[in-house]
Amino acid sequence: MLGPAGHGPCFSSSYRSGRRCIERLWTPQASRRSIALPDSRVQALRKHRAPQHAERLCLGPVWDDNDFMFTNRKDGPKHVNSPVAQFARQTRESRVPKIRFHDVRHTSATLLLAEGMHPNIVRERLSHDDISMTLNRYSHVTSSMQRQAADTIDIAIADAMQRVGEIERGKFVGVGEKQAQACGY
Repeated sequence: MLGPAGHGPCFSSSYRSGRRCIERLWTPQASRRSIALPDSRVQALRKHRAPQHAERLCLGPVWDDNDFMFTNRKDGPKHVNSPVAQFARQTRESRVPKIRFHDVRHTSATLLLAEGMHPNIVRERLSHDDISMTLNRYSHVTSSMQRQAADTIDIAIADAMQRVGEIERGKFVGVGEKQAQACGY
């Protein structure tokens, strides 16, 4: 089923006990959150939904109308290990290096931080209670950003030095003549 305001799928796990299906959400209420999805993923989810609606019409009363996003063949919840097994199969078939399903979470955080996303936004997406957990876990990214920070400050200092030199030579860049005289230039 979609999360609040249609912001993405809610996953549930199910356990079969005889004929009874017991459902529970993976995360406790305090940890539930909505995260923004890129428009391309929202469109893919909507496209995924269309065949489900057609199948629901074909199955009629047999269809369990639970409004899950990823379901078994009758709209019941998928087994808790289904996403992991499907991910493993798809990575194997794609001939990409083998990674754990959970590593996708780490990859996402690493890419966001490397692209300059504020660590607090990454912390919220990962549902870390404290930003120190995010920064400690992904310190390899932030330490690699040290070179970028050094280069950025070098450019800023060179730019400031150039402006000071132009002011001293009488080129009042960005400063009115009266303001420059008031400052003793």
